[in-house]
Amino acid sequence: MANYLCQASGSLSDTFPWSIRSYVVSSLSETGVATAWDTGIKAMWNSAGLNALIPVHTHLLATSAASLDSNFKQISKTTTAEALVGTATASLPFECAHVVTWRVIGIGRSERGRWYLPPLGTGALAATGYTLSAASQTSLQTAVNAFLTSIRGSLTLVVFHRKLKTTENITRGDITDQVNAQRIRGRKRVPTRVALTV
Repeated sequence: MANYLCQASGSLSDTFPWSIRSYVVSSLSETGVATAWDTGIKAMWNSAGLNALIPVHTHLLATSAASLDSNFKQISKTTTAEALVGTATASLPFECAHVVTWRVIGIGRSERGRWYLPPLGTGALAATGYTLSAASQTSLQTAVNAFLTSIRGSLTLVVFHRKLKTTENITRGDITDQVNAQRIRGRKRVPTRVALTV
């Protein structure tokens, strides 16, 4: 079994980058891991309920799998180009993110991993705003489960412990209804300003 670092990446508003990544363990070759990861990410992205919530100007542009040495440094990488979008019209702000938390048997910050998914459309919010609707949360759950079903038997998701340079198998995961923040997204956008009369 070998260690790999897998990533999915794209753009927001056709311009600003977003990405998620996972450490995985697999007996497959790098190209085999890249194919399995790409297939799983597309199964999630194209899940009908989630795709209807992804804004049309949010793109999935590439997936990749990198082979890692014993120090978990990348030594080679296979990248697959994609050109997928969603169908929702208006997006939540750049900094909004929807968190998938991956957990191992233990507890604590070092015992979990997270995906900060790109912002969904405004229609994903509950009727009163502030949080995701129950239906949207279920759509995310269904989509991520489609990803897990796709990779099962090919890739094992793990948490990487940096200090020990070891991995631990992920045993469970969950998705909150909270809209979280990923402040680095869209940070290079120059905002427009209106002046006040003082």
